[in-house]
Order: sequence, then C-alpha cells, then structure tokens
Amino acid sequence: MTIIVIRPNQGTPIDLTVLKSLLPLGSYPSQATLDNWINVAVQWLEMRLNQAFLTQAIQVISRNNRIPLSRSPFVRLTKVEKKGKLLEPSQYTLEKNSCGIEEVIVPFQWKSPSITVEYEAGYGNTFEAVPIVFRQVIMNTVKHLCENGGDPKGLSKSLEPWLAAGQRSYRLW
Repeated sequence: MTIIVIRPNQGTPIDLTVLKSLLPLGSYPSQATLDNWINVAVQWLEMRLNQAFLTQAIQVISRNNRIPLSRSPFVRLTKVEKKGKLLEPSQYTLEKNSCGIEEVIVPFQWKSPSITVEYEAGYGNTFEAVPIVFRQVIMNTVKHLCENGGDPKGLSKSLEPWLAAGQRSYRLW
C-alpha cells in the first residue's frame, strides 16, 4: 500500500506568536529556519500519530480490496478508482473497521487490480481548528529542534514519553 499526500496543507497548525514565546532566549532562529523546523515537526508528527492536522488531500494505492484510510480525522471520500476507471458509490462501501478507522471495501476479485482511493483528512484549514494538545505537541517538537540545532535524530527518544502522555489526554477512539 502506498500513501501519498497529493495536496499538502498550506499554513501552520500552530500560533507563531505563542511558539516564539516558548523558544529559549538567544536561540531564536531566522524566520526561514523556523518555518523549516515547523514543517519538519509537523511531517514527523503526522507520520508518527497518523494524523492530518490541517485538512489535506491524501491518495492511497493498494492491491487489497479493503483499504484503511489511516490518516485521521477523516473528512470525506473524493474518488475511488479501479483499473483506472472511476467507481460509483454503489460499487464500494465505506465503513469503520474494528479499530475505528474508516475503510473502503471494494468487492473481492482473485486477481486484484490496483485500487486508488483519494480522501480528505484533517481538523480544518486554520490552526484554531487543531486541538490544543496537538498544537502543544507540535510546539514542543519545534522547541526540541531549536534546542538541538535542528537535528531531528533525537526526536523519538526525547519526545516519546511526553508524546504518549499528550496523546492519552486526547483520545481519538
């Protein structure tokens, strides 16, 4: 299965004035560097948490007849294609699986062709729509990058305990 973000989010899922107040004095980077670190933090966290903070369009390509739409929160299904032909809503079903994740189910075939599903996921188009706990996680990740000169290598080791605690406070299932 291949997951591609075909229309990435535009903008920042955090308030820059609040972020700047959290950064250590004397370590404030240039605006271009800060924007880069925010992008690194957002991409790392979206992959780690299977979240889409700001609404984005995502494409999944699979040979399976059950395609989980793993990035949450699910907004809407935009297109389902099989062998390059657009399927009508009557030719597939959309339902939640046992893990609570939206899943597209296409009738089974022995020789499964490639199925392409496009959908939208995210909390909204502005940072105010993103839950506060995720904004805090993003800001702490950027702060960590700032303290370590932009090196993303230690993110999983240093943020893992804090991230687990933050995720527990905001259950999605």
